[in-house]
Amino acid sequence: MKNIYSFITLFFISFCAFASQPQSLFDAIEQDGALEITLQTDLTSLIDNKMISSDYQKGLFSFTQQDGKKTEIPVKVKVRGKFRRKHCDFPPMKLKFKKNQLATMGLDTFNKFKLVTHCLADSKMGENALLKEFMAYQMANAVLDNSFRTQLIKIKYVDQQGKRPNVNTYAFLIEEDEQVANRMDGMLCDCMNKPMEQFDRKSAAQVALFNYMIGNTDWHLQRAKNIKLVESLDGKLSPVPYDFDFSGLVRPLYINFTKVKEERRYHGIDLTEAEWEAVKSHFLSKKETLLKMIKDFDHLSPQAKGDMRRYIKAFYKDLPDMDLSDLNLAKEEMKRVLSK
Repeated sequence: MKNIYSFITLFFISFCAFASQPQSLFDAIEQDGALEITLQTDLTSLIDNKMISSDYQKGLFSFTQQDGKKTEIPVKVKVRGKFRRKHCDFPPMKLKFKKNQLATMGLDTFNKFKLVTHCLADSKMGENALLKEFMAYQMANAVLDNSFRTQLIKIKYVDQQGKRPNVNTYAFLIEEDEQVANRMDGMLCDCMNKPMEQFDRKSAAQVALFNYMIGNTDWHLQRAKNIKLVESLDGKLSPVPYDFDFSGLVRPLYINFTKVKEERRYHGIDLTEAEWEAVKSHFLSKKETLLKMIKDFDHLSPQAKGDMRRYIKAFYKDLPDMDLSDLNLAKEEMKRVLSK
């Protein structure tokens, strides 16, 4: 009965996708370049109580649309995360809008965003790491069939208590999990330890090689660590990755990287020869696209862009001659490191 209900629900979602749907708030603000936003809230309370409170507090979210119209929307704000919440001077946040207000504005009711912040009190020190992580999401958009969309923003934080000076810096927004699933005509699966046979192998292979490319081992397919799982009509699970700050590509100052962390370790599914050749060919076709994306991203410092390009070029230097045995060796090395 449960499987029948899930199928009917998924069928209904798929059917509705063909109907005319209003755009979401994320769709409305999405643009090339950095969107200018002001976020007003009680920053003093939010930051001072970041480790003892997960409650939402009131705020005001304002931005200027592409037609020049200024829009202000009440928003609820709270801190989120684990590692960054503990180690960041300026913690990451979650924004939540009222669904009825979005509907009144003619928008869909996807109402939650993750806000990725600059982390360090000296925003300039944290900017490059934040921008590099934003670029990792953009690269995921370019090479993965399924990924989170992000919007770069130039944000002004205003403390409503007036106890803290305004902070002007970069941040980026990540679209809501449910909207990703909706775009994929599926449903979020809050599940772990599913059998490997249930995973969409093409998607799983892409995610595994993408994380290998950026030097990220802080994820796990079956434990759904730093991935969202979306279930399709046929019951297959497709992984959608997030949180790339622990990668060798990003290397933020708030993480003490060692040589082991900087090296690439394969941390994905066991592939057949045909699956490996297919995913390798797909990534090889994206080489120039990825390098050009980094080169053309003007918000990064020249040194940071150079570091990113060198890291990706090192991956592509080895990829053409890599065979399945090399990948399996990298996976065994990963197991050895994890067992220490």
